[in-house]
Amino acid sequence: MAAYRRPKFTADWNLTWTHTFKSNLIDLALYEKLNSYCPYDIDDNNNTPAIMSNLVLGWQATSQLKLHTHVLFEGRQTSYNIDLEHYDRSRTYYLLYDLYRIVPDMEEMATAYWDDAVASAEKVVSCKEMPARCILNIGGEYTFGPVTLGLNIHNLLGTRYHRSGMNTNVIPQQGRWFLATLGVQF
Repeated sequence: MAAYRRPKFTADWNLTWTHTFKSNLIDLALYEKLNSYCPYDIDDNNNTPAIMSNLVLGWQATSQLKLHTHVLFEGRQTSYNIDLEHYDRSRTYYLLYDLYRIVPDMEEMATAYWDDAVASAEKVVSCKEMPARCILNIGGEYTFGPVTLGLNIHNLLGTRYHRSGMNTNVIPQQGRWFLATLGVQF
C-alpha cells in the first residue's frame, strides 16, 4: 500500500498477490480412491485473481469542484466449478461398485460401475480461464451552496469481463454505466 497527500491532490494505491498452494475442491473420503484417476486438488487460486491492484486519485480542482479516478486491475483468474450432476452420478456409481465388489460372481458388474464412476468423476470439475482486466472509473462533484451535483462513469472503457465466486458460475459484468447524484444539505 502507498498513499500520497497534498492539500489539493491525494493518491492511494494497493497491490495484492495471492497464491493458493493446495486446495481440495471436494474433501470426501469417498473420492480418495477416485482421486488417482481424477485429482480434485488444485495448485492454484480458485476464482481469485493472483494479482489485484487499485489506484484512487482525488483532485480538488477548485473550492467547488472535486474530481476522482479509480483504476482497478485484476490479473488472470481461473474458475473451477463443480458439476453436481456428475458428482452425484460418480458417487452413486462408486457406491454400487463398492457394493458389487464384495458379492461373489459380480466382479464384472463391479468393474463396469468402477469405470462409470471414473468417467463421471472426470467431468465433476470444470475449469474456465478469465483474462486479466483493467477497469477505469472517473467522476466528479460540484458544490454550490447547499447543493452538490455528482457524476460518475463506471467502466469508462466499456471493458467486457466476467467475475466468479466460490459457489457461482462465471457471470458477465456490466459495461459502461453512469451514475448522477443530487445532494442537498439542510
